[in-house]
Amino acid sequence: MRHSPQAIKDSIVPDHVWNELVFCTRTGLAPKGSLAAYNHSDHTLLHIPEKGTTFIQDKIAKRLAQQVEADLLSFDSQDFLFLAKDSYGKAMTLLPMMSPLANQNMTAVLAIRPGMSKSKSSRATTTAEKHASVMSEDDEALDADYGTEGPVYLSADDDSPSQQNTHDQELVTQLLKDQSGALPKVMEGVSTRYSSLFRQMLSKQINKEKDVSPTLRPKVVYLRDYGEMHDMFGSVMLKALVTAVEDLKQKGHPLTILAGYSPSLRSTDNEMHIDDVPLLTGMKCITVPLPLPHHESFKSWEVQLTKDGAERVAEMNVRQILAVYSHKHLLSMKPLDGVSGLDKELSQLEGIQDEVWAMEDVDRCVTTAVGSALQHKKSRPDLQDFAVANEIVQKGIKFRRDTAKLLERQPLRLDKDGTINIDALRSRCDDYEKKLLSRIVDPSKIQGSFKDVRTSSVTIETLQTLISLPLIRPDLFQHGILKRNFISGVLLFGPPGTGKTMLAKAVAKESGSRMLEIQASDIYEMYLGEGEKNVKALFSLARKLSPCVIFIDEVDSLMNRRRSDATSNSHREIINQFMVEWDGLTSDNQGVMVMAATNRPFDLDDAVLRRMPRRILVDLPKEEDRAHILQMLLRDEQHKVSVAELARVTEHYSGSDLKNLCVTAALRAVQQEVSTKKKRVLGQEHFDQALKLVPASSGEDMDSVIEIRKWAAKYGDGDKKKKPHLGFA
Repeated sequence: MRHSPQAIKDSIVPDHVWNELVFCTRTGLAPKGSLAAYNHSDHTLLHIPEKGTTFIQDKIAKRLAQQVEADLLSFDSQDFLFLAKDSYGKAMTLLPMMSPLANQNMTAVLAIRPGMSKSKSSRATTTAEKHASVMSEDDEALDADYGTEGPVYLSADDDSPSQQNTHDQELVTQLLKDQSGALPKVMEGVSTRYSSLFRQMLSKQINKEKDVSPTLRPKVVYLRDYGEMHDMFGSVMLKALVTAVEDLKQKGHPLTILAGYSPSLRSTDNEMHIDDVPLLTGMKCITVPLPLPHHESFKSWEVQLTKDGAERVAEMNVRQILAVYSHKHLLSMKPLDGVSGLDKELSQLEGIQDEVWAMEDVDRCVTTAVGSALQHKKSRPDLQDFAVANEIVQKGIKFRRDTAKLLERQPLRLDKDGTINIDALRSRCDDYEKKLLSRIVDPSKIQGSFKDVRTSSVTIETLQTLISLPLIRPDLFQHGILKRNFISGVLLFGPPGTGKTMLAKAVAKESGSRMLEIQASDIYEMYLGEGEKNVKALFSLARKLSPCVIFIDEVDSLMNRRRSDATSNSHREIINQFMVEWDGLTSDNQGVMVMAATNRPFDLDDAVLRRMPRRILVDLPKEEDRAHILQMLLRDEQHKVSVAELARVTEHYSGSDLKNLCVTAALRAVQQEVSTKKKRVLGQEHFDQALKLVPASSGEDMDSVIEIRKWAAKYGDGDKKKKPHLGFA
């Protein structure tokens, strides 16, 4: 048994939140002068940050309307669908595909119906009128089931059938000539027509008692599940409704909009966050907190929300089924409006409460049910027909899920040269993953290998053991602890120019694994929430490419330490998402490794370091290492210099510094060759000049190098300095 509106107000809505709701609503209902600006409208967004709270918001809205002595008119996205047919049923029916606003391929289906002349006095109550309900002040009505009060009379002034059909034919002709160009114009025309409808509806008096004075009663327009109204069709209807409200407020009508928002019940990765919800002009967001986990009422609320969420999912599916059936308007089938209790029976079908169906599943269910009714020569589909259709739809949904899982595990298609077939991979990726396809490293285009990197043999052996060996001998990793656990991350750190990125290139070249090279600019976005989605796409793409190495160069720019005083919320959320995807409870990253490089390991977040247990110092080269690097750099040059002597005088030079030194000396030789016309031969004088121009970029006395040394001794791979014992030795 659900709580009454008063009980809900007293149990979860704090007094200061309730008072703000009441005061904002009264301000919104206050009449506006004709000179008031549109951008100073006062509307309210009621936000409860938990799924399944639609019915709770319904009760709060009813209680709020009662306290401010206003009528409550309620709409949701399904009501808009019914309005599209019933309110203009004599002329145009518009049934859009329920796709996101961002989908530019969304199409609208315009169906022409013959004009039906009905007088207002004899006009029958439509489906839309049954669902767009007005709530009175009566306490008994407030606690009754949603939508049992008298319907709002929805109608527009009747145009003549010929005028209406002619206008519709013009809209359809525009759409058929140029879909991409005509659709916005068509939608603008539809919005204008529905705005007129809403104005007439909202301006009517809803007085059940004849002796009530005809003064304008306040009205609260309540938008249920406001987050579900932002596909293309919903946006058009919202625009029409808001325009009507503002026009009437300019004329002194006491109207305000109350929108209810909670996280979507749809199972989608692109869930809209509260920060991404488009607010109406002048709309204020008021959040109602749920009981804290340690609160005694939390457990009962948790159970109630789960139950309410399932019922709301079933309600949405059933309403969409009825709307689609109504829009089909089959002459051989009777309407379902007169079948009492069918919606409740449909909501009990197996699986219909599990998830919100996509529009194609709704259409498949209706088409199948109609076909079953026709086969059995029925005048309309009944519960048995819909049960058969529901079973088919549920099997189709399960089949799609199983197919998606198989595709995730399906081996990548490779071209003849062994490289990844990007076109085949793109067909398996979502929009966020597609943006990262350009970051896949092609090993065939990489120059350099482990032979070209002068570093510790231990470093090379470590990287080969962690990355190459599992590919060469997978049988060694199929039992014991190595089957259940693996090293999830490797950090390469050291002074600038010591070859960290070259080691990553060598890994990509020789390991046989795929590599994604990621930078901070690939993750951070202008809009809130997009960065987290990019992180999720990064790991999902890496799983598709498995075995795969995610290489993050200059990782300190992406995952530096989180500080409550100086770190932005978006930065914290991105690092949190990294942690969840990296080794969260549900992460399945077998075959995915993160390798990162940085010059400032001491700036990294502690949680990031914990996930990279192997931390390899790539230090400045010693004298013998410098001699080897110089020999590799000068192997194709004619020179008359002592490499050993050059290595001795280049103390503190990194590998990058040595490369720049040799390039500068070669340029000096080229200048001499141009002036003397003699073939260049690098001599000691060229390097003497280059040494003056290219100093070492690092030094033992540099603060950053000192910090790296300390950090390596404390946290890096290898022997750690022994700490003194406390107490007796």
